Amino acid sequence: MTASGTHSLTRSRWAAIGAAIAITLGGGGLIGVSASGTESTFVPVEPGRILDTRNSTPVGADNAYGTPLRLKVTGADLVDGSRSAGIPSTATAVAATITATSTGGWGFVTAYPCDSTNDTPPGASNVNYTAADQTVANSAIVPLSTDGYICLTAYDTTHLLLDVSGYYTAASSGGSVDAYTKAETDALLDAKADASSVANQQLSGTGQSETVLVSREYNSVYSLPVVQLTSTGTPVIAAAVRPDGFTSLGATDDVNIRLIYCDVITCQGERTEVEVTEPGSAVHSLRLSSSDVPLITFVTIDGQYYARCSDASCSGGIPTPVQIGTEAGQVLLDVDANDRPGLVWVDATDNLYFAKCTSIDCTSRTENVVATQVSAEIGATSFHFSPDGSPVIAYTHTGGGSADVRLVTCNDPVCDGGDETDLSLDNDTNGEKGVDFAFTSTGLPMIAYTDKDGSGNDAISLLVCSDATCSTSGKKGRILPGRVPSISIDAQDRAHISFLQAHKVVDGVDFVGEDASSTTTYRVSALRCLASDCPGVGLDETLGTTIPSQRAANSTVTSDGTILIVSIGISFMTTLRTFAH
Repeated sequence: MTASGTHSLTRSRWAAIGAAIAITLGGGGLIGVSASGTESTFVPVEPGRILDTRNSTPVGADNAYGTPLRLKVTGADLVDGSRSAGIPSTATAVAATITATSTGGWGFVTAYPCDSTNDTPPGASNVNYTAADQTVANSAIVPLSTDGYICLTAYDTTHLLLDVSGYYTAASSGGSVDAYTKAETDALLDAKADASSVANQQLSGTGQSETVLVSREYNSVYSLPVVQLTSTGTPVIAAAVRPDGFTSLGATDDVNIRLIYCDVITCQGERTEVEVTEPGSAVHSLRLSSSDVPLITFVTIDGQYYARCSDASCSGGIPTPVQIGTEAGQVLLDVDANDRPGLVWVDATDNLYFAKCTSIDCTSRTENVVATQVSAEIGATSFHFSPDGSPVIAYTHTGGGSADVRLVTCNDPVCDGGDETDLSLDNDTNGEKGVDFAFTSTGLPMIAYTDKDGSGNDAISLLVCSDATCSTSGKKGRILPGRVPSISIDAQDRAHISFLQAHKVVDGVDFVGEDASSTTTYRVSALRCLASDCPGVGLDETLGTTIPSQRAANSTVTSDGTILIVSIGISFMTTLRTFAH
């Protein structure tokens, strides 16, 4: 091997780590070596989608290969026609994320360069799916044909999405390559980069982040954490913690509620933490007033309480909490346009109560029963004020031996008179395992709930209502196996849903949506609908990898579509995970 060949291979080896450090290091290319030995330079582009078959014919055939799909990559525009994808005619390979969705059964997808659909595909796969109705994504670097095409072939039917993020092109000739040597890379790493700066650079842009807010070694968690966004877009998290590093979900005798204020969306910058209750408290709800003052509901051994911080930072603590009830169940909270709280809870005889506070501290309020025979399970009820100020409550009715997901829309501010609109949305569900809803910009409810699949197992369904009370038939679609959904809606009226999903590993294969058993792990997953009415199966993609969790999650979404999820992991750690788009 010549000296120049050795030099190129050494730099190619270092190019393998380039994707993790290129943003931090700055100028200079990343190079690779093709099978023929030709050096290539990687050029990132703004991510964009150039293929989406969901409005046309799927690729593949039932339990067989179908005709490959031949796709022009160089010079391609995005599927929405908004701009060019940025892949020039000089590109030799493309960096892409390939997603298989609405799969017909077990199968796989292979991407390869081709001059025609008659070219023989390689004996390899880029994306693998194990059952029908799955959505699976994987990244790949796919060489291009001389005229800029690739082929995609599938075993069994599937729709395909292809998102490009960069391309490779032939490096400079004549022995001059615009790339870092190993020595140059070492020097730049020593001078500019460390683990935290690389992570923060990556996570402040598109992608994922995970931040441990409360660790087992520091203190542990009793009840579900909740996240809200301030008027400036920074997160505030309420979590119940205890200082002794306990290892079981036991009594709340020494549990405090802590507010965690973050200065960046990922919570990986400075944080301010404030203890806001006396020992013996477990958090249920958190809302922020129009001036960002935190309002919380929590439970102790004496019953259910509401409290309001004295200021936005809660540095002055909270005044004496107001007792709402004597039960151990959750109390839901929302605030209207006048910063007056509304509260919802289920009493010991399964009556659903709504209380409208007539003062900001809720010492004065009006209470009314709005439904009976209601599931008291945590997560089986959801409450919000509509854009016009009407209280709206989604709940699970358990009378008659079935779980009936229902929606109450009150026709007055205090739900008085017993004449509220109370409609059944789906009368054969697993709704006691979770229901949540949010409003679109036009005031229409989007309701996510735990439904049943054909075998009775948990499955998340989404109902997009056609009117404010859901009195006319809306659009319902079953999305994925899962339970305990939390839904938020972004500025484009797209639903973002986090949920628990059961995973069971058998002979090294991960099966999703299996019945709970000693071999099942529950993890938190997230998805985003493609459009406001969540067409088809309603998935863009699952957002990143799932994370182990023993309990449910709470989520919210920023105006630019970044979803934030707080959850409790298997070691009783409270974590905040963000997914940017």
